[in-house]
Amino acid sequence: MNSVLVRIQRVSEVQMKFNSLSIAVAGGCLLSLSACQNKDLVAKLDADNDDKVSRAEFRQVVQEEAFDLLDANKDGAVTLEEWKAVEDVRQPLRRFNSLDSNGDSKLSFDEFAKTSRKRSTLDNMFGTLDRNEDGFLTDQDFTD
Repeated sequence: MNSVLVRIQRVSEVQMKFNSLSIAVAGGCLLSLSACQNKDLVAKLDADNDDKVSRAEFRQVVQEEAFDLLDANKDGAVTLEEWKAVEDVRQPLRRFNSLDSNGDSKLSFDEFAKTSRKRSTLDNMFGTLDRNEDGFLTDQDFTD
């Protein structure tokens, strides 16, 4: 098995222990990205085209991908119904409402992305993928 798939699978398994939609979806996005060639993976995540992926770029792209997967009708907001279709926590309504900071029964991208727990988890995922621990993801991190 290719080292990218092994590392991402390991990260995904760890994330599933958190039993959170945002984490599971983020893990799913990474798994789908792993099907790309290594260079394509870095290119997809590299927002500023400098051939390396910063922690901030990683967080932003993964969260955008996760939000896009949740937003089934692509209207820029996640409803409770869309949330429940993917969410696997014991109390999806409670979790949804805790993220819905303005109480409009929809999650905007900002509401979805700003939780500190999600940021911490994505940072941990980034750290696991950053094999040479230089603070960036590059093609080097995905070579055997």
